[in-house]
Amino acid sequence: MVFAPIDNPDVTGRKSGNPGREARGEVAADGTFTLTTIGIAPKPGAVTGPHRVTFEMPSGRRPALSAEDKSNMKPDEIKKIEAEFASRIVHPPLPCSDKIQPEEVTVKADGNHFEFKLLPK
Repeated sequence: MVFAPIDNPDVTGRKSGNPGREARGEVAADGTFTLTTIGIAPKPGAVTGPHRVTFEMPSGRRPALSAEDKSNMKPDEIKKIEAEFASRIVHPPLPCSDKIQPEEVTVKADGNHFEFKLLPK
């Protein structure tokens, strides 16, 4: 899940051109998710105000280092990254599209509960 703040100074009180940082979260098997704001120091949750919501399909395969990547790394760095990649969960393909409803929500300061629907392919 990706929550991208919409630039709306009248609603948020933030300066025009500064909508805030986006927040991301991975959807768990039970359909729940928790957001983390992406920034210099990641923080739990999302900034308040209106957001455009998108769903990114999970990858059906693990990432891998290319030969070029490996040529610029030390053996211990390669081993560490390959171990991290090997630990990632591989999700089966989903029987839906990445189109989500609603596409926009308003995040409030005092707790939020959203229900989204992924549309059929």
